[in-house]
Amino acid sequence: MRWLTYARNMPEIESCLDGINTKNPDVKNSLAYLDMGTEPLKGRSVPVLEVSKSSQLTQWIGYEDKNKTNPVEYQIGKSKLPGTGFFRSFIYSDKAQSATIGVNHKNLEVYLNGILKFSQNSLWSGDQQINVELRSGLNVFEFVFLKGRRAARFMPAVYVYDPLGNPLPDAQYLTNLDQLRKADKEHQQEMAKAGNILRVQAAPELQFAPKRLEVQAGTKVKLIFSNPDVMLHNWLARETRQCRGNWRTCG
Repeated sequence: MRWLTYARNMPEIESCLDGINTKNPDVKNSLAYLDMGTEPLKGRSVPVLEVSKSSQLTQWIGYEDKNKTNPVEYQIGKSKLPGTGFFRSFIYSDKAQSATIGVNHKNLEVYLNGILKFSQNSLWSGDQQINVELRSGLNVFEFVFLKGRRAARFMPAVYVYDPLGNPLPDAQYLTNLDQLRKADKEHQQEMAKAGNILRVQAAPELQFAPKRLEVQAGTKVKLIFSNPDVMLHNWLARETRQCRGNWRTCG
């Protein structure tokens, strides 16, 4: 990327870059960033990205139990969210677009639209910037903050922003509980329409996410597999004496 930045000052190479025509979103983003140039866009000098407070997710649904049957509504600034648990929020986007999720936590899982985007269990590194792709329409952000030796008492701030740290363009952030309830109702309707789906995907450190599948005995489910890793993986589901006929008790 540094070489490409320098190349923008070289007419011959710049003409080649201008001729690149691609449908790959990552290449498109790289070219867009190069077009910004090297001049600071938010001041004379910005050594650290300044993330706008307006890009924070402030309306949340949390669950007090592991089965997610007792939802609790939270508003940043009016209530303190627990430091561990499962939390969900939403953003409406008028178009598919790239975004960065910013959060400071050492032991967490981050899901976007039901797909695991990031997981970590560390004693040291907590400042996370997670690059994701939003879809057009309702986007569902889900966070699992796990217990750890250095876990905070309260949930950290979560931001979703563009490359300059600003709120996403052509997107609506939730600002009140009515909007939160409306978005969650739409999400639940989408889940009911899709049916009983279990998503399994490869995760860091040769693991799968989620680590445990739970369904009621006799329930028909649809398994969707995703492998974002560069390595091929095998996945096996089998019936054991302990959980025969009831996956709910299977680890």
